Amino acid sequence: MERYKAVIFDLDGVLVDTEGATCEWIAQLLRPHGLQWTRELHRRVAGTVKFFPERCLELLEVSAQRKAELLQWLPPRLTSPEYNDYVGERLAIKAGAVALIQRLQSLQIPLALCTSRKGDGLQALMDLRVELAELLQALKVQVVGAIDPRSGQQLKGKPDPEVYSACAEILGVEASRCVVFEDAPSGVQSAKAAGCFTVAVPEMWMIGDPAAEEVFALADLRLESLESLLQPEASAWTGLFGPLPPLLVGFGNPTVDVISVIDDLGSHLLEFGLSPGTEATGLQDSQKVALVELAMKNPSAKVAGGACMNTLRVASWWGLRGAFIGAIGRDMEGLIIQEALVDAGVVPLLKQVEKNTGICGVLVDSKNRDRTLSMVRGAAAELDPKWLEKSSVSCLVNEASMVYITSFVLTSQPRIAAAEALAKSALRNSTSRTRLCLNLSSAGLLRRVKDSLLQLLPECSFLFGNCGELRAFAALMGWTAIAATASESDLDQLELIKRLAAMLKPGGMAVITAGAEPTMVATGDGYAQCFPVPLWQHLCQTASKE
Repeated sequence: MERYKAVIFDLDGVLVDTEGATCEWIAQLLRPHGLQWTRELHRRVAGTVKFFPERCLELLEVSAQRKAELLQWLPPRLTSPEYNDYVGERLAIKAGAVALIQRLQSLQIPLALCTSRKGDGLQALMDLRVELAELLQALKVQVVGAIDPRSGQQLKGKPDPEVYSACAEILGVEASRCVVFEDAPSGVQSAKAAGCFTVAVPEMWMIGDPAAEEVFALADLRLESLESLLQPEASAWTGLFGPLPPLLVGFGNPTVDVISVIDDLGSHLLEFGLSPGTEATGLQDSQKVALVELAMKNPSAKVAGGACMNTLRVASWWGLRGAFIGAIGRDMEGLIIQEALVDAGVVPLLKQVEKNTGICGVLVDSKNRDRTLSMVRGAAAELDPKWLEKSSVSCLVNEASMVYITSFVLTSQPRIAAAEALAKSALRNSTSRTRLCLNLSSAGLLRRVKDSLLQLLPECSFLFGNCGELRAFAALMGWTAIAATASESDLDQLELIKRLAAMLKPGGMAVITAGAEPTMVATGDGYAQCFPVPLWQHLCQTASKE
């Protein structure tokens, strides 16, 4: 069966609860004139455009003379600063809306918004409620107030099919391959007439109305709520979008690699006690900043980097779902990171802070191409446990098949607390199939992160590192007799990795790489083996140092 390729959402009543507040606002406007606006009447205008005040007065069956008088007193349109404030204060994101959009985004399914709400009214609500702006950010195509965003032309509003036909056309997907979520009869009629697969999610106050129920019966699928579609036993999900691929959620340092090719790099590095081809570890922060500024003076390229982020991008290319947690600045480098994640199909769960986005200065010697790396973490250091409590983050953490944390985030607070909270949250709230994965990340960091690693290792199912990191960790653990000879003996290195694997969760696995040399794998039950690494003529190197 061919799966559906795009999803279009109505706004009011589907993603947010506003219709009740709108009904109450109209009632307040009409009450001083002796008119009673009820929910039964509001059902007949919900989801349509330009219904106030004339359509409302028609439904109230006022005389022509009385209507003409009232039009002199009533505002010519519903939207006003006072109305926006009233609705904005009462607006609530519908249950399941955030989780559904995040899941669809992780599947790289194009998303759109098709709402009868006017553009200025929608913008006012987003200005008032940041969570609404964040929710709608993933909906890249937006037909608002029945205005075609391509031309600015007025389209025929719901229940006419033109707005949904335009949405599908802009998405580049046949209407018959689009799923539409609607709460109002006029929206259901519009979507069905356009040829879309229509899901009715009626609001409670519309259920039972004979005229509304007659239209809802036309829908291809009816749900009690968006939340019901996300339940593990929901067969409707599989029918619409197929089985869910595994989800990898990663927490690392989002950085931009600023690559600069420099003549006579060695002379520039002498003052820092470095030579080309080394990492700028052990330097003071001011020295690291100076090296990054050297790279920024004449950058050859700026590319999204960071080992964890690159891991997720590669996983997405292999067909897994991915989401990345980190903190960025409100700057051009932050945009580079966001765009790189979206382009790779990875959901960006990025906290934006006032600090600059993290930069990795990549200083390349123009003669021998040796590289020297220097990191200024900037905004990356600001990720805190509270960010994980946001519904847009927690919904994917709770759905994760694996949570992947690099040791780079274990060097300072509040990231250490965030990493520990992320591990606990994933293992506590998710299904028993969720696995915690750690990466040793850097031999030079292990002394700083040892205590945090020892807290996390007993819950870890997969641990990655390289031979240098393995030996450094062994020395820290006091396995000195073996570590001293490990660089010369495969047998001794296998003994080290077996000890490391024994520290993991029962059934856990440690994987240690050695470049072109065999990769070592060990499990906690004492199994250990070396696996040869095939040599490729063309190797795409995607990982960079954080």
